[in-house]
Amino acid sequence: FNRTQQNDNVTFGETTATNHFARLDSSGRFFDNRLSLGFSQQFSTSQTDSSTAVGAGGFALIKQGIAQVLVGKDDTPLISDSGEMSTNALMSDSDVEVVSGVYTDGFDNPPLNIAFRVDLREVNRIFLYTEKNIGLVTASSFTMDLYGSMNGTDYQRIQQNVSFIYDSVKKRFDIAMGSVSFRWLKLVVTGSPVQRVDFTEIETYSQVASSEDFVSRKDKTVSNISDLNVGYKLSQALGMTYNLSLENGNYASEIDYSRQNQIGEMRWAPWEYFSSAFGVSENMEKIEGLPETLNRAYTLRVNSLPVPSVDLNLGLSKTERYEEKKLLSTSYVTGLYTSAALYPDLDANLDLTTGRTVYESISTLTTIFGPLQGNTGTTTTDYGSRLTLTARLVPRLTADLINDYQKIQGAVGTEVLDNKLTLNWRVSDILSVLAAVGKKWENWQSAGEDGLFQTTVAPTENTQFSFSYYVVNDDNDLSRYALNGSWAIGPHLTLQGNVFYVEREQESFVFGAQGADTDWQIRTQLIARF
Repeated sequence: FNRTQQNDNVTFGETTATNHFARLDSSGRFFDNRLSLGFSQQFSTSQTDSSTAVGAGGFALIKQGIAQVLVGKDDTPLISDSGEMSTNALMSDSDVEVVSGVYTDGFDNPPLNIAFRVDLREVNRIFLYTEKNIGLVTASSFTMDLYGSMNGTDYQRIQQNVSFIYDSVKKRFDIAMGSVSFRWLKLVVTGSPVQRVDFTEIETYSQVASSEDFVSRKDKTVSNISDLNVGYKLSQALGMTYNLSLENGNYASEIDYSRQNQIGEMRWAPWEYFSSAFGVSENMEKIEGLPETLNRAYTLRVNSLPVPSVDLNLGLSKTERYEEKKLLSTSYVTGLYTSAALYPDLDANLDLTTGRTVYESISTLTTIFGPLQGNTGTTTTDYGSRLTLTARLVPRLTADLINDYQKIQGAVGTEVLDNKLTLNWRVSDILSVLAAVGKKWENWQSAGEDGLFQTTVAPTENTQFSFSYYVVNDDNDLSRYALNGSWAIGPHLTLQGNVFYVEREQESFVFGAQGADTDWQIRTQLIARF
């Protein structure tokens, strides 16, 4: 149990939050550890009472809570795959001064994605805070798109190039739009200035009109989660597991929901060099006022060590997506993953994948990918490969070569080839050098090159310096120089310094000619740890 109260002396607002949490766990092993059982029951509730002053224009801003923030670089904003973005709690900790590690610096390929879960709360204002006042000129160089999603995976673009104003006093972007209600919202920064801009916080609000002096609101969320785990070892080589999770409750938007997730798996490992697993999983979600969704997946994994230096993994999967018990799409994926030690100083990894997705209707396809051109059909087929070679050329010099290839045919078509070579040379115990070059093609047309040179020197145990040069050649050529230094003054005190210089060549929309946009920054930071 905890209870917090906040008072805003500027807006004369007051917020009181009361939270309750309880959890019961039980587990045990039986029949000579052949059978394992586990059960847990969790209950949580949160109630927020707020009173917000009505402004001079007759409007009050009601803050809408954010349950989670995900941040990452992603060039496919319509689909967020697992692992593309990571949780960043600092972006929603109510502290607008502390940097969160989220920033832009003119390198917008892939673009920065900031996704935040609002659980169907009505939102029509978004505040994105910056570490310092970046000025109106720098702020005007930003372009952002807004996306919405019900499941956190499939997004639709709500608005392109959202309109905003930058508040230099409060150091924040003020984004106003029509009221939207999604489980997830996402800002995609499609353009940014070469100056580094650090973000500290994101907030969502609902702007409501009122003739009173104050607007009062009470929000309450309830969640019940039950988990059951069963495992049984049929023999030394054969075993099975089953997990069932049931959740129900309601969001602060007073919308009820329920979820049911279950997964069963049978594992067989008859020999030391062979193992396999077959699994079935089902995820069902029902949200009041929305269609019931269900995803069902079947997977088969086989692992083998044909020789001590080679590891083979074969994976097969089938995934079905339903809405109101009506099949939307079926996906089939096959993957062969191989790793081998070719020579004592040469390792290789080769991943081969192929997949096919059959959509039951064009409307399902356009919901995910947006409007399509021409008669595209309802099937997509994709092929992918990834080859990685790691070689130790001499004891202190290693080379890594990565080759990525992906081809999608059918309703959505594209072909991408991406290569990267990295050399890492540890000259001595105090000096190391890294060099990397990359080349990318899209549909066999050059899509840009990039290169990195970095050297690091540590003359003493307490000091370290590094210099790097990074260049990108694509639609907008960009170069960045960086000099970093660190000095551990004592066991609890560290001094850090950074110098950046960035130059970007871009076409002027006014004159139609190429122009240079430059920026340089000097930063120092004294860190004390006790």
